[in-house]
Amino acid sequence: MTADPSLGIGLTVGSALCWAGLDASRKVLVQRVSPVALLVMLTLGQMPLFSLWAWLGGDTITSWDYVLPGLASLFLNIVANLCFFRAVTVSPLSLTVPLLAFVPVFTTIAANPMLGEMPGFRQVGGIGVVVLGALVLNAGAAEDRRPMAFARALIREPGSLPMLVTALCWSLTIVVDKLATQHAGFGIHGAVLNAGLGIVGLSLLASRGQLRDLAAVRTAWKPLVFAISLGAVGLGSQLMAVQHLFTALVEAGKRAIGVTMSVVVGRLAFNEPVTRFKVAAVVLMSLGAALIVWK
Repeated sequence: MTADPSLGIGLTVGSALCWAGLDASRKVLVQRVSPVALLVMLTLGQMPLFSLWAWLGGDTITSWDYVLPGLASLFLNIVANLCFFRAVTVSPLSLTVPLLAFVPVFTTIAANPMLGEMPGFRQVGGIGVVVLGALVLNAGAAEDRRPMAFARALIREPGSLPMLVTALCWSLTIVVDKLATQHAGFGIHGAVLNAGLGIVGLSLLASRGQLRDLAAVRTAWKPLVFAISLGAVGLGSQLMAVQHLFTALVEAGKRAIGVTMSVVVGRLAFNEPVTRFKVAAVVLMSLGAALIVWK
């Protein structure tokens, strides 16, 4: 496949918008459905869509070289989701989610030896500005907004380590996804990921005796169908975007657009206030995104 940066940017924007919409949908759904049950519903709901994509596109696994990165992506996604649930259970969101801001940084570091990708100096600067914007946004959500107090809180929080593991896993996932899709169609890889995550989620619910949590779908099927559609398009667009852009640039773009949309959607849909921290974060992330795509 010939890389087309313009197409990659378009796919990244589309993917980021879908992930932002999915985040808003999950915020509504989690009020009715437990987090693990929601994970099961979303992943098993997306699996048929990716299977259909694979069938219509005539996707195949072209080489056994798919197995290692395919299984690695599945494993990393499982660990990331379990650690994320653990982190938000034992610590406040405002003191753990900031660590996810470092996903583009970790991706930049990992992509160099694994894919031979190294963004230019200006693009690396853009990634750094995006990370700074994410930290500013989350610092504004903390109760004590002094930078050093915020940093100390992150170190003390029991959820910081599992969230750091989540960030590391998600930063590696997009890298091994790019490796995996060099040996298999997008539809097949998406179906494998969602099937694996769904099965693990079902097993976790069964071990806890919480399979009845899945019954909540009866009262939330409309927003669930919407969320499944967004998740499928978001992941599919991301898998295609990394064929045309460096993985670190896709991650940074997703985060910049995602944060901007979270402020907009939060205001319009949930009547959340627009603070000076949010405005500063959006400005910084917009600047970072501009540095990344500037020719």
